[in-house]
Amino acid sequence: MEKITHIKTYKTAHLSADAIAQLGKDGFALLDAQDVTRWMSLSLDDIESLKPYWNDLPHDASPMDGGRYRYRRYARLEASEIDGVQPLSHTPFVRSGFNAFEPLELALDIQPVAEDCVANPALHKIVDSLRCLFDLSVGGRHRWLVQLHPYRIQLDSDTFGFPTPEGLHMDCVDFVATMLLHRENVQGGTTLITDTMRKPLVEATLTDPMDLIVRDDNRTLFVVSAVKRMCPNSPAFRDALTLSFTRSE
Repeated sequence: MEKITHIKTYKTAHLSADAIAQLGKDGFALLDAQDVTRWMSLSLDDIESLKPYWNDLPHDASPMDGGRYRYRRYARLEASEIDGVQPLSHTPFVRSGFNAFEPLELALDIQPVAEDCVANPALHKIVDSLRCLFDLSVGGRHRWLVQLHPYRIQLDSDTFGFPTPEGLHMDCVDFVATMLLHRENVQGGTTLITDTMRKPLVEATLTDPMDLIVRDDNRTLFVVSAVKRMCPNSPAFRDALTLSFTRSE
């Protein structure tokens, strides 16, 4: 298993052919913040414009361990080369997937992402760049259902917080991308990716804003290790954006 403490850099100012090749060959791709910001044409102002939305995430009551450390919202989008990124009406989030042991099926009434966040130009750059990557990866031009999940793991005590309390799992979509927005005063949060036989493929830790992990959900499972507060008297949280893509045509 390849173990990476920080995301590897692809030396290019545009979407890397190496990243596309790795996604096709291994079922995942790892890109660091510098490469992502250049590829997606993101500026520091773009990144800063997204951060305030993570301060308004309601408590997520869905973690299977009953913990109160996770906060989130949910939105549905459609993305295509022809029509760009378009919002869809809000519906309950149907949580489908498989963990390492059994199928998962839950309908969750998660509060919607704010309209101005959905309309944020930086978010549209992220979604459309990923849409382009996945079009290139599978070949052709497609319409994609995009499920958008801004998450915060917030530690108000010395307890652990689990970004993926369901354990090692797949989400029953085509592709999943996880981008770090910010982490403050926490340790841990390492992503393990395995093949469908649960053989470990890679471990990687998102440490800088815009570090990105992309994986083929048909070929891989993943889990993120617990995060823990480092300094007891300072705020401790991990903010991430997870986007799942499913071909609709």
